[in-house]
Order: sequence, then structure tokens, then C-alpha cells
Amino acid sequence: MKIKNRSEPSTPIAAPSVSRPIGEFPSIAEASSQSSLEQEDVNCPCDSHTGKLLLDNVYPLSVEEIYNLLFTDSPWFKKFNDVLKNSGYVASAWTTDKDGVRSRTCTYTMALNHAMAPKSCVVTEKQVISHFGRNGDGFIVNKETQNSGIPYANDFTIQCTYCISKISDNEARIKVHGGIIYKKSIWSVVRGYIEKSTYQGLDDHYNALEKTLRVECQTKALRPENQLIMDRFDEDSLSSVEDPVTNVQSIRTQSRLLIGRRDTGAHISSISATTITSPTDYGFYIRIIICLLTGLVLLNTLLLFRLKALEMQPRYGEAIAELQKKVLENHKVNDQTTTLENLLDTVNQLANELQKLKQQISYKQDL
Repeated sequence: MKIKNRSEPSTPIAAPSVSRPIGEFPSIAEASSQSSLEQEDVNCPCDSHTGKLLLDNVYPLSVEEIYNLLFTDSPWFKKFNDVLKNSGYVASAWTTDKDGVRSRTCTYTMALNHAMAPKSCVVTEKQVISHFGRNGDGFIVNKETQNSGIPYANDFTIQCTYCISKISDNEARIKVHGGIIYKKSIWSVVRGYIEKSTYQGLDDHYNALEKTLRVECQTKALRPENQLIMDRFDEDSLSSVEDPVTNVQSIRTQSRLLIGRRDTGAHISSISATTITSPTDYGFYIRIIICLLTGLVLLNTLLLFRLKALEMQPRYGEAIAELQKKVLENHKVNDQTTTLENLLDTVNQLANELQKLKQQISYKQDL
């Protein structure tokens, strides 16, 4: 069965009704009894969505079937986690708080494949569900994802909104928007790396979701035909007593059909077994940041040495000038000392001469 892409509807948005408890979807009998007016497409009541559009397709599945696949512990969802290489998936039961808000928490380990990053990180999702319209027309799930164990994981969360609306009894539209909610201010370079890696991971994740849902729809489309072939095969086997030749030919024909169906199923299974990983790749960006930081440290160290050298040059000049000043002062002191010594010698000589003169005068007076 072919899956259709569907653009945004232009019809007026219907107001959401009171939240419907989980599991209370209309039965097939109730759905078939609805009027033609109620069979029209139901639009998502959201006024706006966070982030960019990640998925917008119509699938040959009812609203209840999509809920059971995506938001319960279904075998299909376990296989989907195996495709994504997620391990240890644990989801709590849906609970309703005093305000009537239904929510649950999911945790799992997501594998990473980076050389400079851990091999895995723990992911915690908080899912909040609300129903709108009548008779299971649709529901909205707001999913807030918090990673841990990777760089800058605590600085942002990933917000995704699932809008599932009814197209017909056997068709529903899945529309998913996703974006980043920052908790702190982050350096613009790192922010660019985070957004690029995160949106790449979201694209990979929802491409994988789209492929696995398509395989599920194809498998579902094959089930009634296989059952019909087996029924015809049983009828032909029972009529073998009456017409053995015709029975042999019929058995051969039905066997060929069954082999063809098995080959188709095996081909579809091989598609679902394709490994699709959507980890956030920070390794390359971390290496770039480390190189930039190392260069900045080396440059700052060089500038520091240059500044120290420039600061030391005036100090050396001042020291030399001070030393020269002291030498000059010492020379002056030595000169003054020498001059005083010469004056003292001259005074002593004059004193001696005066003494001699005094003695001569005294001698002459005595005569």
C-alpha cells in the first residue's frame, strides 16, 4: 500500500476537547457508525510548533494503531529500538496528575560512534499526551528529551511534538516538529555545532521512523492476502478426492504464490534490519575546539613573555642609572675626601711653620 505525503491543511483549526483517557479509542463499530461529516480530515489544534518539521505523512493506520505502535511497549517499538541500537529502554506507566495531565517518563541508552566521545549516553524523555476531537479523532504528545554524558548536554533539551490526526477509519496523519531549547547561554561556535549535530540526528531518527512505519504498513497490507491464499489452499486440499489432477495444479499454483509472498516478506524484513543510528556527533567539533583552545593558550603564553620582557627593560635601565649615580656620588665623595686631606696637610704645614716662627721670635727676644 502506498504512503502519501500530505501538506499543511488550510481548514480552520478545531478546538481541543477534554483529554481522553489512554486506551479509550472508538471501536470499529462506533467508527463505522459515524456520519459523513465526522469522516472528514481532522486538523491538529496546535497554534504553533517548536522547531522544524521532521515528519509529515499519511499512513494506512488508524489513530489507535499508531498510538499502540509508538507509545506502548509493543513488539514493533522494541524492533524499532533495535534498529536504532538503543538499549535498556524502560517506560513508566501513563499517570494523571491532579490537573488532569497524563504523562510518563522513558529512559534508555543510546549508542555513540565517536572516537573522542563516550561509547554511549543516557537519554531521558518526558512525554505528555492530550487528546482532541471526538471519537478518537487524534492526540498530541509533547516529548522533552534530556541527554547526559556528552559535552554541553546539560545546557539544552530537545523538544518534539507529535500531532496524530484522523483522516479516515483506516488512515491517520503523523506530523512531528522538533527543535532545541537552550537552558543557558552558549558560545556561538559551540551552539552552531550543537544545532548541526542535533538536527542531523533528528533527521536520521525520523527517517528511520518513516521507513519502519512504511514496512509495517506493507506487512499489514500483505496479511489479509496471505490468509486468503491459505484459505483457498485448504479448500483445494479438501476437494482433492473429487478432482486429483486439478488439485495438484492448484497446489502448485498456490505454492508458487506463497513462495512469492515469503520472498516479499523477507525483502521487507531486510529493509527493517538496516542499521540506522542517529547519535549526536561531537567528536570532530571537540577536536577543533581543543585545537583552537591550545592555540589560544600558546598565543597568550607568548604574549605574556613579551610583556614581561617589556616590563623588565625599564627596570634594567633604572638599575643601571641608579648604579651610575652611586658611582658618581662615590667619585665625588672620594674627591672631596682627597681635597680635605690636602687642606689638612697644608694646615699642618702652616702650623709647623708658625711654631718655628714663634720659636725664632722667642729666641731673639731672649737675646
